[in-house]
Amino acid sequence: MKKPRSIKRINSGNGRLIILAIFSSMILFLARFGYDYGFSDQDEFLPLLIRFIDSTAFSGDWFVNAQLDGFNIRLPLILTLLPLAIFVGIPATVLIVYLVSFSLLVWAVFRIGMALNGNAPAAVISAILTVSVTTLWTLGGNDIVTGMLVPSQLAWMFGLWGLVWTLEGRSIAPGILCGLAVVYQPLVGIHLTVLCTVARLLLTWGSYHSGSFWSATKMAVLSAVWLPATAAVTASPVLAALIFEQMHNTISAESIAILTQFRAPHHFIPSAFNPTMSTRFLVLFGLGGLSIWLFRGRFQPKMRFVLVGLILICATLLALGYANAYWIHVDFITKLQLFKFSVSIKLFMVAAIVTCIFSVMPKSILERIGRIFSHPVTIIIVTAGLAVLVGHGIRSENWTYRTIPTIFRGSAYNEFVQSDNQDARLFDWVQRNTPASAIFAIPPDYSGFQTATLRAQFVSFKAFPYHEDDIKEWYRRLLVQTRYDTFEPGIGGVIL
Repeated sequence: MKKPRSIKRINSGNGRLIILAIFSSMILFLARFGYDYGFSDQDEFLPLLIRFIDSTAFSGDWFVNAQLDGFNIRLPLILTLLPLAIFVGIPATVLIVYLVSFSLLVWAVFRIGMALNGNAPAAVISAILTVSVTTLWTLGGNDIVTGMLVPSQLAWMFGLWGLVWTLEGRSIAPGILCGLAVVYQPLVGIHLTVLCTVARLLLTWGSYHSGSFWSATKMAVLSAVWLPATAAVTASPVLAALIFEQMHNTISAESIAILTQFRAPHHFIPSAFNPTMSTRFLVLFGLGGLSIWLFRGRFQPKMRFVLVGLILICATLLALGYANAYWIHVDFITKLQLFKFSVSIKLFMVAAIVTCIFSVMPKSILERIGRIFSHPVTIIIVTAGLAVLVGHGIRSENWTYRTIPTIFRGSAYNEFVQSDNQDARLFDWVQRNTPASAIFAIPPDYSGFQTATLRAQFVSFKAFPYHEDDIKEWYRRLLVQTRYDTFEPGIGGVIL
């Protein structure tokens, strides 16, 4: 009877540690970056979500109508939000999905840390550092969470859980989860499917390495191939639609240049990357690699082999991304956004560095840290801190700043902005004094106007289409409102 009670205590302790990791990460992240709604990247899907709820909204908005003409990659997220949004409103729905996905992402990072080093307190620190401290210490402005809900956050959530269960030896679930990641953001999903497949390959090969090399390799390949196959079947509706679009709507080199050099050079061109974040990424890469080499015996059995393999794959693809940006110039490689692999490298390197630090600590200190982390009082303090933060008000970069509880008392669309905010007064005037069919030719980089006013916008810099004709129309509309007829490669929207 003692063994079950012991197992129960361990599981209960880990449960408290998971709560500690999630709530601590939320406190740090929200205090640093805040929570935003209704502008920036959400210009790409919130107006269409509103249109699904109210068929009369944005009837004259060309971007919304263009999205309705065929399949678009934001549709899965919109359909996910739609049922709940009908009952509790869009702001509350977006917040709920954001917090749930944030929590599951932190939990996944915790589990990855546990799989690599088997140390629960170290996994807590790894999760907090990865999500809330080293935020955007990557290449190309990519990370697993941002200050607002975007499709890639759900893709990372599903994909990282696929990696968790791959490392834990599950067979079918990782492929399904990677497929769901592809559904929400194809590039992130493909990226994580590659990593999970490589992890499965290395784990299986390590299990059979005592036999002949070719026999072990054969078994590893046969085991690993099921993962991408399962992912492809799970994501088949989205993949089929994307393939159909590619076959009948080829994107020209000119349109790719508009995306990569004008709309989002910070994702595609190394010279446009944030130099501070790139330097921090290189420091993490160096320290993590040194930690793996010096403390290779501190990782779980087989996991150092898998970890090194995953990092080498990611580093190779990053090198390919650099080569393509400066020398090769293959459009297909460009569209893969290989710099997203820096996010996974960051995750692995943070776990390695924390493992190194915990390895040199005296055992007595490690035990004390474990007791403090899992103590109920610690959980109560962290929970109270999070409650105070969200109740007092979370900093926001745009006009939607208010406390989280007020969001749940808002309307289906936008009635939760500050009444004493200048932009809010302007939006209120627009709604009261202009017809619902009005189209506003406001500065293209003025984000959030559509969601706040329920009025069409002539063109939004953030709302970028992915069909050839629509891309050219988007760029034409931008030029109508600017004095430039060309753009300087790599500068992007700065010219606006």
